[in-house]
Amino acid sequence: MNRTMALGAALILVLILSSCGTYKYHSHTEPRFLLDDALLKLNATRPVAIKNVSSAVSGTEEILCGFGTWRIMGSLYDFTESAIGTAKDALQKQHITINNNADKTLELLVYKATCERGWWGFSATASLRVRTGTGLTKEYQGLEKYGTAYQTTAGFENAMVRCVEQLLNDKEIIGYLEK
Repeated sequence: MNRTMALGAALILVLILSSCGTYKYHSHTEPRFLLDDALLKLNATRPVAIKNVSSAVSGTEEILCGFGTWRIMGSLYDFTESAIGTAKDALQKQHITINNNADKTLELLVYKATCERGWWGFSATASLRVRTGTGLTKEYQGLEKYGTAYQTTAGFENAMVRCVEQLLNDKEIIGYLEK
């Protein structure tokens, strides 16, 4: 009997100690792609440069959110690179040349990314700021809902796709690109 109680106490102690640590989940995003029918047709003929203006350094992570002992980590610089990859792909599908030395520029910055646990799942929000070569500055927010904390990276990727979709359907941005 004493041996059973000792084993039980040891098991409880191990369970308590193992739940005290923090689990860090590193969100490494990749560009996602917009569907062809998600954008208005652009009639731009001049090349476009898309630049990452994040002050963060690639790979420098920060805590974006936490759920209990979970901490979701991510790099806003890398998130911006993912948004740029999505924008480049969408513009190239419309036969617009991407050139880093082009006169037309879009400076992108994912300046905020958060996630929350809701009653029936999770949500990720990304906030994207764009500045054109003429100084026009716009901000877009994308929200993605998903089922488990393990889907956080995909949630951020899809939230950024929603931001880029808004950006490339914005009449003022289209006017800048086509002018």
